[in-house]
Amino acid sequence: MSCKRVYLLLPGYTSHNHFESADRASSHIEARIEPSVFCFSDQYSSEPWQSQFADMLGLDTGGGKRLPTARLALIGRSQYSASSELAREQGIVRADPIFLKADRDSARLVPAEQLALSETDADLLLNTLNDFVAVDGLEFFKLSASEWYMSGMSADSLDSYPPSFLANRNVSTFLPSGDSMASWRRLMTELQMLLHNHPLNQQRVTAGLMPVNSLWFWGGGSLPAEHPPCPDVTVFADHVQAADMARHCDVPCRSLSSLINLPANDMLETAQTIILDTTLVKAWLDADENQLEQNLARINHEWLAPLIEQVRVGKLDEVHVLTEDGLQGHCNAQSIKEITSKQRSSWFLSLTRLFRR
Repeated sequence: MSCKRVYLLLPGYTSHNHFESADRASSHIEARIEPSVFCFSDQYSSEPWQSQFADMLGLDTGGGKRLPTARLALIGRSQYSASSELAREQGIVRADPIFLKADRDSARLVPAEQLALSETDADLLLNTLNDFVAVDGLEFFKLSASEWYMSGMSADSLDSYPPSFLANRNVSTFLPSGDSMASWRRLMTELQMLLHNHPLNQQRVTAGLMPVNSLWFWGGGSLPAEHPPCPDVTVFADHVQAADMARHCDVPCRSLSSLINLPANDMLETAQTIILDTTLVKAWLDADENQLEQNLARINHEWLAPLIEQVRVGKLDEVHVLTEDGLQGHCNAQSIKEITSKQRSSWFLSLTRLFRR
């Protein structure tokens, strides 16, 4: 009988620690899971969810530094089929608009999703950028106001993490690197100078909005000529990047809403199921503690508790929780037995002490 595993990817799952007061800082992540039957370890390396997701599908992304996000998006989305040859034949890279908040010792990155950039404003900035780089044979374009690309410069050797992973980190320690590092950093610096003086950014600052003062190049990794088959994997995710990767690997990708009634049905038909829930990240970036707590409670109710029950009744062998911050946990029949035994022992000891008074 094959072993059935579920991998639950939860970027932002450890972000509640940023809101905790000093008297709550000692509380551990396990306390967020009800019932608490997961064994956790924080000894893993920090890694973007995109990279962890790709690894499960057999795609090598250099630990998240060489994601093929740009090519996957242009090749896989039918409404942009005209761009598929561009993605295959030329250098293509994500070139997302960001806000870099610099101080004396560090720089903080605010990703495009937090900038509230309209389609009109995005087009205005892209026109300025294209006028500037036309002489070099480069071209900027967008699939949405927050999803920008650049063609004409090979990014196969560019080592760069996705901006969602770098949000609110000290980005000065994660600057793009690789064999062509000097060219990319020079281009970034020139574009920062161009954007700094742009009238639109001055208007945004006056209106109390964050300016678009830089671009972040990432996701320009190449795709292998062949990829290993993934015949026994199912994905549940709403994020477009996950859908792009799953499509490339011929893996079914269903919506998260189809898993809401998990205890009442038997949808886990494959040996490996990947569930991606990115809702915590937005609440964290918005510094919305109430929304973060609500999402944590929902994840416990909709994902963790039902999956634990599947393990209890023998329909699942293992459940793994993966975060981007080096914390991972697992639950199986043995961990449930051991932790439940410890809880019972603690409960019995408390009763014994109570009746001895």
